[in-house]
Amino acid sequence: MTEMGQHWEQAEEYGHAAAEGEHSEHDGAFRAFADALREENERLVVLAESCRDNAQRLVERETSLAERERRLAHADEELARRTAELDQREQHVNELAARGEEVSARLAEAVEREAALAALGAQLTQQYPASE
Repeated sequence: MTEMGQHWEQAEEYGHAAAEGEHSEHDGAFRAFADALREENERLVVLAESCRDNAQRLVERETSLAERERRLAHADEELARRTAELDQREQHVNELAARGEEVSARLAEAVEREAALAALGAQLTQQYPASE
């Protein structure tokens, strides 16, 4: 065999080995890519489950807040009703206080008139003593 033939055979052997290496390199790269996709898929599944759990918690919280808002609206209505009732009572108490002041003023006038009448009676009794 000539030196050229020997080089040719070595080149062919190297080519086959290189081709097999390329296939194994492609297989390794594909496996690495597939593993990366699987890991990413698992991460996305965990993320989706977390999102679902968060969404469920948000729904529960929204339901709780709606119930709280309903209770607050009811309490606000009750407060408005009680405030109106207290305003009516205050107005009634003010009317009674005004009447009380009028009665006190009339009583004071009556006491003054009674005192004046008593003084007049005493004066008349002194002026016109009763004969016995």
